[in-house]
Amino acid sequence: MPITTRCGACKGGFNAPDRLAGKKVKCPKCGEVAVVPAGALLVPGDSYLKFSVIFGISGVYMGFWETVESTTAATLLPASVRGVGFGALATVNGIGDVLSSILVGLMWVASPHLAMAFVIVTSLAGALVIASTAAA
Repeated sequence: MPITTRCGACKGGFNAPDRLAGKKVKCPKCGEVAVVPAGALLVPGDSYLKFSVIFGISGVYMGFWETVESTTAATLLPASVRGVGFGALATVNGIGDVLSSILVGLMWVASPHLAMAFVIVTSLAGALVIASTAAA
């Protein structure tokens, strides 16, 4: 089954054999290198539906994460400063969200691959820090 591929240089679309999934090929229209998509993109179906499922899973993850974060803060903070603690947590999260969005956005303009690699590496590094932190 051919895989619809889009060239990043000329934005032209073409079909590539499924045996080339994940491989680099020459665009038949402009001759530049294009990557034949792999993974979830190979699953037949509407791309809007696939992205909806991914965003839905992401939303559930964020719901769990925010619940755990708030519960942890409530557990660790004394009642007398809990309000200030939640305000500080929200401020730090907001500033971090803005700075990371700007940084990844600028990286995305330069190279989407670089931006995604950065996001993956920093996420894994954060997970390692959390996993290696001893419980108090």
